[in-house]
Amino acid sequence: MKLYKNETNRAVESKRIYNDIEETLALAALDVGGAATQTRKLAKKKETVLILGAAGKSGLLCCYEAKKAVGQDGKVIGLVRNKKSKDILKYTGFCNEIIVADAKNSNQVLNEVLRVNDGKEVDICINCVNAESTEVSSILPVRDEGIVYFFSMETSFAKAALGAKGAGKDVTMIIGNGYTKKHDDIILEDLRECDTLRTIFKNLVD
Repeated sequence: MKLYKNETNRAVESKRIYNDIEETLALAALDVGGAATQTRKLAKKKETVLILGAAGKSGLLCCYEAKKAVGQDGKVIGLVRNKKSKDILKYTGFCNEIIVADAKNSNQVLNEVLRVNDGKEVDICINCVNAESTEVSSILPVRDEGIVYFFSMETSFAKAALGAKGAGKDVTMIIGNGYTKKHDDIILEDLRECDTLRTIFKNLVD
């Protein structure tokens, strides 16, 4: 997802305000920050949030925002594809539970979520996986009247709609939007207040 000119200008402007954040670091975070700013709007206190692709750049920002949003009585479940990604996510401390599973295998994802969540479905799923055929894996673990947010640009909305119908799931599905009001301020705020996020993103751009 590319930065629009006005976002780039705002990021440079923000650099003058937040002069402790390097421009390259700010832009790297802003480029993938759309899902995190939406997560802040969607997640509520005491809810359970599942994030697919939780160890990616956008996924890490989502985990951080979800953790803040749901509070101590909520739960954040991160799904990753391998042990290396699990170790990265575990290091951050952003998730209550971490699942290693194939995001394309909807039955595996559902079973793993139920296993770590006391047999309960989640309130919200945020899909940050850049891979095809993860639509049903996002839908199945979500309770009726819950929310599925597709940030992945690989999402097929035909598959999502038919998958929800086939599974008999009455969920609200939202198309990913890379921009939210005060998008840049929110992401820069996260970098400022969380040394772990800042370190990870700095290592990615160095």
